[in-house]
Amino acid sequence: MKKLIIFFFLLFLFSCNRKNENKHLYFQLEIYEKNLEEVIKGIDAGASFRSADVEYLKKNYDTMSKIAFKIKKMPKTIGSENREKVIKARDSINNKFKLYLKFMHSNTYENVEDSIFKKTINIDFLRLTEAFQLRYVLPRSGCINANDM
Repeated sequence: MKKLIIFFFLLFLFSCNRKNENKHLYFQLEIYEKNLEEVIKGIDAGASFRSADVEYLKKNYDTMSKIAFKIKKMPKTIGSENREKVIKARDSINNKFKLYLKFMHSNTYENVEDSIFKKTINIDFLRLTEAFQLRYVLPRSGCINANDM
């Protein structure tokens, strides 16, 4: 009887420790996700401001920002129930737009809880959105000359 009580006590102790680790990881992922969202908003505001005067840049900004918005919202439209489908979509976007981001392989997500998987996939798509904005949305022009102002 004594061994059984000790066994349940140790089982309870280790299970609580695992849950606390997952809560801490989830909290850290949430902070990283919020930081990425702020960076994306900043890049979008900068691109909008820079392209407001030139018609070509405005058209480019309009079309590319729509694509960036679709990339950002893709995990919600696909859903994260089918993990393979979401991972294939992430990898295909990375390859299609030649963003050259590195992600974890699909087999590393096998033993991950659903809540942490959803956060990491959302972060991956936010990273894709940021890389897409930096490569295609943000206009590439040189420094503004003081004489032009």
